[in-house]
Amino acid sequence: MSRLLGWLESPETAFGMHFATDDGGWEYYDWGEMAARVHDAAAKIAADRRERDAPIAIILPNGPDFEACFFGALATGNFACPLAPPNLLQDPDGYANHIAALVKAADPALIVTAPRYLELIERAVQIADRVDRCPVRAFDLEPTSSEFAVEKPAELALLQFTSGSSGRPRGTRISWSNLEANIGIMEEWLGGDRYSDQIATWLPHYHDMGLIGAMLTPAVYQGHVWVMRPEQFVRRPIRWLECFGKRGATMGASPTFGYAHILRRVKPHQLDGMNFSGWRAAVSGAERVDAAVFSQFGELLEPFGFRASSLIAGYGLAEATLLVCGRSHQKTGTAVKLDWSQLELGKPVVVTDRAMLGDSASVGDGSGWLVGCGSTHRGVSLTVLDEDGTDLPPGHLGELFVTGRCVAGGYEGGDEVNTAKFVNGGVRTGDAGFVYDGELYVVGRIGDSIKIRGRALYAEDLEARLALVEGIGIGRCAVFTGSGHHGDTVVAVVEGPTAEWADTALQILADETGGAVRVELLRGRAGTIARTSSGKVRRRVMWRIYAEEGIDAEVVGSITPEGAPAARPSEVGA
Repeated sequence: MSRLLGWLESPETAFGMHFATDDGGWEYYDWGEMAARVHDAAAKIAADRRERDAPIAIILPNGPDFEACFFGALATGNFACPLAPPNLLQDPDGYANHIAALVKAADPALIVTAPRYLELIERAVQIADRVDRCPVRAFDLEPTSSEFAVEKPAELALLQFTSGSSGRPRGTRISWSNLEANIGIMEEWLGGDRYSDQIATWLPHYHDMGLIGAMLTPAVYQGHVWVMRPEQFVRRPIRWLECFGKRGATMGASPTFGYAHILRRVKPHQLDGMNFSGWRAAVSGAERVDAAVFSQFGELLEPFGFRASSLIAGYGLAEATLLVCGRSHQKTGTAVKLDWSQLELGKPVVVTDRAMLGDSASVGDGSGWLVGCGSTHRGVSLTVLDEDGTDLPPGHLGELFVTGRCVAGGYEGGDEVNTAKFVNGGVRTGDAGFVYDGELYVVGRIGDSIKIRGRALYAEDLEARLALVEGIGIGRCAVFTGSGHHGDTVVAVVEGPTAEWADTALQILADETGGAVRVELLRGRAGTIARTSSGKVRRRVMWRIYAEEGIDAEVVGSITPEGAPAARPSEVGA
């Protein structure tokens, strides 16, 4: 039997999963109790599914029911397709239309959800015109003493929808071999010992980082796992830190915005009495790692036993199952500063400075710095290509190309327009980066850049610079680029009640673009920035809205290239 389901035969009852409750406590299930819930879920899925060897859509929050239904779907000879549940701030109609599009793409044999979501999901199925093909169920799961007879595995293990940051979401076809190979790589990378390691996570389980890295991998070796929901982390981020400082967790991961949220909300005195000396892997990934935020996070915890060598950056993507590169946890990570004026695809990068993670005095505000994401691990290869697909030597900027057992079998339906491309047994990621001193550095999405006087200007770099402006901050701005009636344009949107930052932000954009392209600076209310379910900016969606119908935001600054006609406010915003 696969390692993914092998634990059902001999569950480890001395260890288990701790689920955060809304009253501040934790609900505990040992792995034996979890296995009993999986058997109950499998029996109910098998009774209601339309067919086997088909996706079972799971629309549930982090919790014991999600885990039971995920493994239950695998046990029935089907494969899992996790989708994001609705959140309190989300427009119900918009969410229903989003899920309807995913249901059309996945054509699941069954949707499993929570009772409070049932009406909304049924509406989505109606919009997708799949009522007769896709039953929707809200199971009342209970541990059972009877064991479900595990059926022959489906062709796939997982249909993982990408975040959609570079376009509309696509279902990535991940096989059992892909999944088991990537789990093996992560075990090799970070280690994993049920007797000494514990994982604490708030990452959503419908996202590859939270699902594969923080749920499936620990299930294989059956250690202790502490699970929060994302909204619980947002409300009280110190609760995640308490898992490490008080409860013995040793490994955890977060995108940059999670560490930035902690820096905003947690003060040093709140950490009194905590001990972080056992936290050996604080991983950052899913988006470009901010050198200043990562270093400042390490310094916040350092007086309480945390070590800078525990700050670990990684790089991956759903098309390669999850992990591609990751720095060794045995040495302190590095960051490099570039001469961004010399940055051009196919050309050598110019490194002007180098620093160690945890040294915020050296990296300053982080502007212009990139964090090293380590190297590939056994079974995965990464090369850097020029625009013609030719390998580039180390130190040259190009598109990242990944091969190996972890590379998925393509997208459901084969739609590869404006996204990563599966070619020659690998995947052209659409990400720009370079290898320096044996380590990968990721610059940003090629599709989210614009050429200005021969050099590439990346949206992620501009966002990082704008986030440093007083009154803006990380997570409140988005930059996107495109070409329209008025030529090449850079648009920056900042969410906030006032615009005292406008002059400074516009000067940064002017300095970076050199007056060569049109620039528009907009201020919008909270929620103006379109984001994926995992929090990434949907830049192409933002550009389409901007170009076709205008963004509901105030124009607080603009730059018109010399000799170009000025744009009217109605053409750039509401």
